[in-house]
Formats: sequence, C-alpha cells, structure tokens
Amino acid sequence: MLTSNSGYLRYWLFILIFLIINPSLADEKGLVELDNLQALQADMQTNDKPLMLVFRASYCRYCRQLEKDELLPLLQDTTVRDRVIIRTVTLDAEHNLRDWQGAELSPKQLGKQYQVSITPTLVFLNSQGKEVVEPIKGYNGSEFFGAYLENAIVQAQQAVKQP
Repeated sequence: MLTSNSGYLRYWLFILIFLIINPSLADEKGLVELDNLQALQADMQTNDKPLMLVFRASYCRYCRQLEKDELLPLLQDTTVRDRVIIRTVTLDAEHNLRDWQGAELSPKQLGKQYQVSITPTLVFLNSQGKEVVEPIKGYNGSEFFGAYLENAIVQAQQAVKQP
C-alpha cells in the first residue's frame, strides 16, 4: 500500500514541479494563437472591441522578451479582456488560418497584408480588418513600452466605438 501511494505522490509532485517550472502551461489565460479572424468578428462587433494582432516568429528573441515583459503581465489584468482581443500570429508557423471572409491563408500571407516587415509587430484592427492605430514595430525593452502599448489600446478602443 505504501509503495502505490508513494508512486502516486511522486507522479503528482512531478506534475506540480513541471507546472511551476513552465507556468504558461498552467495559465489558461495566456497568449492565444490566431486561427480564425471571421470567428472573432462577431465578438468584436457586438462588444466594440479592437483586435491586437501580435506578429512574431519562433526564432525571435525580442518577441519572447515582449511576451514575458509586457504581454503576459498585461493579460493578468482582468479588465484587458473587456477592452481588447489579443491574438498572436507566428509568421513561420506551418498551419493555415482563416481570414475575415473565411478563406484559408498562411500566417506569412496575413503578415504581408498588414505590411509586417519585422518582428514583433503589434497591429490594431477594427471588425472589418482595417488598421485603427499606427502599428507598434519592434521591442527594445524600454521602460516606456507599457505606456505606448496602453496608449495604443485606448486609441484603438476609441476608434472602434466611433460611429
């Protein structure tokens, strides 16, 4: 009996340590990869929310730093989900996604539509897929970046609420 309980406890201890070491797996409210723009459109229209697309690349260390320093902490603020929808687009990903009309395209093709030339790039859109705020290009770890990001979110909110 002691042996089976010991194995059971070791199993759960391993799971707990794994989740502590890799908290992104434990947090269901982390960054979400874009898969379907058309599906987001109704939520955007109904709730007057802009969409912030975070264009990134798997090899981009600045992208990872932006996520760690700015985006993941931003998502801990529960009011953010009421103000903006945030999705990531990994430009070098192998999977396709759906555009505003439901057609398939690659992440790289979507990046070209929004003239993404460097990663990371943050693009702010209305429910018709139009840019409503100047994109934020690059990340240098500046202590002012959070203020720039907050300002862009507020401007995007105001733009989608205008008649």
